[in-house]
Amino acid sequence: MESLRDILKKVNEKANLDEHKNLEMNSSTKNPDQPDECTLCNGTKWLSFNVPVGHPKFGKIEPCECQKEKLSNDIYSKLQEISGIKSLKKLTFKNLNQNGLNKDFSSKFRHAYAVAQQYVHETNGWLIFQGPSGSGKTHLLVAILNKTMKNGNPAFYISTPDLLDHLRSSFGPNNMNDYDTLFDHIKNTPLLGLDDFGSESSTTWAKEKLAQLINYRYNRALPTIIALSTGLNQLDETISGKLHDDNLVDLISLGSKQDISYGYLDKLRQDLTQTMTFDNFNYKNSKVLERGYQQAIEFASNPDGWLVIRGNTGSG
Repeated sequence: MESLRDILKKVNEKANLDEHKNLEMNSSTKNPDQPDECTLCNGTKWLSFNVPVGHPKFGKIEPCECQKEKLSNDIYSKLQEISGIKSLKKLTFKNLNQNGLNKDFSSKFRHAYAVAQQYVHETNGWLIFQGPSGSGKTHLLVAILNKTMKNGNPAFYISTPDLLDHLRSSFGPNNMNDYDTLFDHIKNTPLLGLDDFGSESSTTWAKEKLAQLINYRYNRALPTIIALSTGLNQLDETISGKLHDDNLVDLISLGSKQDISYGYLDKLRQDLTQTMTFDNFNYKNSKVLERGYQQAIEFASNPDGWLVIRGNTGSG
């Protein structure tokens, strides 16, 4: 007499051979108002498998081929919603100063600008912009992505801390499908732009997720742009090793904090700043200064949110 194990083995072998013949509709009913656009699923959009208990596909459903393209488009739309790229549409090559905003980095920035424009035309390998805050690395990264999308090619932007937040919020026993789908599409996006890399949380979970993402795209040489806010030697070894690969990665340095000269503010003596008060501020010859003076007074009395004061050197 055959053992149960042998019987099940034969059944499963037969099921594997006949799997494509045994595809059947997830539901025998369909919406009468919906046209038969697909002969495989008859408009139900889903397929189940007529396989025995114990088979990997027993009790599972899969989207029909007619739905996979739509699902992919839906996922892409969702990715764009969480990416924040819409709020950065203004960051283009047209409004990017080829010399950069800081004279200390002008020569390096001109080189980075040329490399960025070339990358749009030849999107191969990895491109890393490394530099301190204000060096222009985010503008360069986003300008590439915006130009790529304007040319009709898909691209995805997200800051690394936001990426980890989205993955963490979708991770859980009740929504693992959402998590897996989101992470899978980010890993496979044709062009990925990671901003603020190196400023994320250093928890074990965060390191693991980033390592998975970097390793996946590195092994497949998928085009990736990174705006790095720290040194490579400060990253986890599993990640920094990949970013040191000269055969795949083009590392563009935009300088370091030590290279920046802060000009006028850097030269103010402490005894001089102590004499700068509202009482001796002269605003009477300028309506703009008077308005700024009043806003500064109000903010000092009740600090709430941010107050940003812009102007040329010496404007007050």
